[in-house]
Amino acid sequence: MSLSTLKIKKITKLEQPVRVYDLSVDETHNFFVGRKQVLTSNCDGMTFDAQKILRSVMEEYASTCRFILTANYSHKIIPAIQSRCQIVNLNPPVDKITSRIVEILKKEKITIPPEQKPLLLNHIQKYVPDLRRIINDIQKFSSTGTLNIKTDVALEFVEKIFKKLCNKPSLVDIRKEIVENERAFSNDYHSFLKQMFEVVFESDLPSDKKTEAMLVISKGMEQQAFLIDKEIGAFSALITLSKVV
Repeated sequence: MSLSTLKIKKITKLEQPVRVYDLSVDETHNFFVGRKQVLTSNCDGMTFDAQKILRSVMEEYASTCRFILTANYSHKIIPAIQSRCQIVNLNPPVDKITSRIVEILKKEKITIPPEQKPLLLNHIQKYVPDLRRIINDIQKFSSTGTLNIKTDVALEFVEKIFKKLCNKPSLVDIRKEIVENERAFSNDYHSFLKQMFEVVFESDLPSDKKTEAMLVISKGMEQQAFLIDKEIGAFSALITLSKVV
């Protein structure tokens, strides 16, 4: 696959002082093309292979075109692209994000119980700078008209899975239980592994086993950036983890 073979389904001229076009391409992120600039948004959502193709295109046209890449998480961008870019971090202050989220909740007439305020702040701090994720989650937690952020469900479920791993049960049964209870952790396997990391850290495992277990989970979280099926990647990490604990 190369950029020259992509089927462009729509080109929209934007109201700009110079020629700027929004190229909508099936199953890809949008490309904004100007006279001598190309802006690609959410590059951290591109697969490893797609990023390698982008790197080749950048090298070919670097002398005549400037590439501007945006991403929520720079660590998900392959080193070959990062080394060819000047990295500028534009992380908005947490207090500004919080003010904006509260403004949205008030505008939508969502009730914020006092006990939910610290949970709201913790949720924002957890997912900064992914504002889209934060807003989508808050919308989900406010479906009843009252903000109700649930974190204990995910933690309790992860703790339950960890205890089963320690008892050496059938891995087939564990996978079935995880898949059937994806709603408990919002189908977010990256967060699932992160919770598992914290559970292992707080566990009573011997120091050497605890260290090895945390390294296994860390490796699994790293590989999540290059996998299409997050569930398979997370379960593969749990298989290795079961051999450690």
